[in-house]
Amino acid sequence: MLTHDAPTTRRPFSLPVRIDLLAVTLLGMAALAVYAVFLGKDANSDFRNFHYYGCYCLLHGRIGVDVFAAQFGQYLNPLAYLPFCWAVDHLRPIGVGMLFGALAGLNLGLLYELAWTALAGLAPRNRIGLALLTAIAGLWSPLFLSLVGTSFTESWTPLLVLLGLLAVLRDAEKSSWRLVVAAGLALGAAAGFTLVNGVYAIALLLTLCTTFRRPGFLRRIASYCAGAAAAALLVGGPWAFAVARQFGNPFFPFFNRIFRSPYFAPFNLLDPRWKARNPGQALDYPLHWAAGATSVSSEAHFRDLRFAVFIVLLLPVLILAIGRFRTAPRDPERAAASSLFHPAHRRLLLWFFTLAYVLWLYGFGPMRYATPIELLSSLAILALCDCLIENRAATQRAFIALALLGIAWVQVAEWGHRPWSSSWFETTIPRELGTANTLYVLPDSAPSGYLVPMLPADSRCVRIVPSASPVPSGRWLGQHIESIIRQHSGPLRVLAAGAYDQALLAAYGVSLNSADCLAIHTYADNFAVCSAYRTADGPSSAVALTRPGPSAPVASPASPTKF
Repeated sequence: MLTHDAPTTRRPFSLPVRIDLLAVTLLGMAALAVYAVFLGKDANSDFRNFHYYGCYCLLHGRIGVDVFAAQFGQYLNPLAYLPFCWAVDHLRPIGVGMLFGALAGLNLGLLYELAWTALAGLAPRNRIGLALLTAIAGLWSPLFLSLVGTSFTESWTPLLVLLGLLAVLRDAEKSSWRLVVAAGLALGAAAGFTLVNGVYAIALLLTLCTTFRRPGFLRRIASYCAGAAAAALLVGGPWAFAVARQFGNPFFPFFNRIFRSPYFAPFNLLDPRWKARNPGQALDYPLHWAAGATSVSSEAHFRDLRFAVFIVLLLPVLILAIGRFRTAPRDPERAAASSLFHPAHRRLLLWFFTLAYVLWLYGFGPMRYATPIELLSSLAILALCDCLIENRAATQRAFIALALLGIAWVQVAEWGHRPWSSSWFETTIPRELGTANTLYVLPDSAPSGYLVPMLPADSRCVRIVPSASPVPSGRWLGQHIESIIRQHSGPLRVLAAGAYDQALLAAYGVSLNSADCLAIHTYADNFAVCSAYRTADGPSSAVALTRPGPSAPVASPASPTKF
């Protein structure tokens, strides 16, 4: 039987490829590749809105060409979406699902390795079995499973968070500044890909701060910060610089109260619906998730018992910890004999999970951004059981019961899928839209950004309703949109999905020719494109859709373009 004090023979950077780890990893990849096929083709609104467009914007330098073509998401770093976009453009749709399902399945191997590393108090056979159950129970998460095989990065960026946490646990076994740098690199890269992952980078930094009694504390903190800063700048810096050069705000239009870009209102653009506002909500929300009353945290319905179990178990653990702090500490040998975990691992895991939960819930709140702690929730519950129960066998029985109950309780969310087909978008762009130098005005907030890459390369798109509220004409970016419309010399079109307020067009001096329209049908939406004209120039200035001008190089007027 392994003991907590047994010396380790691992090199600081080694990650031995054990047979059990390899088998579990391959199992996860295969299982989630099959699960992605079962779910169907991804049709989530963010992919149709800004994920696919973002790749086009990055590769063709369109930050300053289109305005809100993909709504606010147009200006988020699209680097993380490039692999999915490439796969959509080059692989059969079912192959895309299987590829990104397998990528998400890597999380099972990392969860298993985290649990196996932490469960140092068990004999090898029991250690493998309990680590596997913990990993499976963590992977069976309602939001994570809903994202498998989709364009959402929250299905694979948790890999970076889990890698960083694993490096910190390995550092607790044998101190190594290289492991701490690796943890910083992983979390910094995660934050560079997706800004909301910054809460996990901060949570791991604060977790490292709890090791202040260990030798080399300051070097550990400096190493982590250096790695995180370097990776974040490498992954997110170039895009942030390009956006800042265009708009004066590297995170435009977000955090504009800080950066004061003249192109947007001076306030911090955040969705206030999901954030916790007081400690009571941080304790209460998990009960809503357990009951399936999830509108407090997600637009997609789900059910999850595990966070409620964690909160219920955490309270007596805190009381017990306070009591032990005031009295004599437990005998180390007795504690080691009754514990499943390496004590340092258990402490680090619980600190990280609790801090990440609080920072996520107060900083952002949407459940989709919580997939790293979703995946870790079962391991955190096992750590709490280990704190409360002094008998190893009883601890394992209690956790097995809670894990199986949590798995049975889960109801997976749904973001939108379609049946598999031979092409991704299942659409044909009419040949009449091959006219060169066309300006498209988008008067609604429908997810239509994915159509822009299908239009001629010299087309331009401006959206006047990037969210629930329109861009006011004459203010901020509204002035820029007015200037684009006023100075445009080619055909003018209006592209919309359904009804919209034509007064918004009138405010920008645009009039619609509703008798001259074409339909575009895709795998998820129906759009109408109508000819339009500047009101000041009169109806005679309109270029009819039925009389296309010179063709742009990417779309031939002789035949429609299929996607």
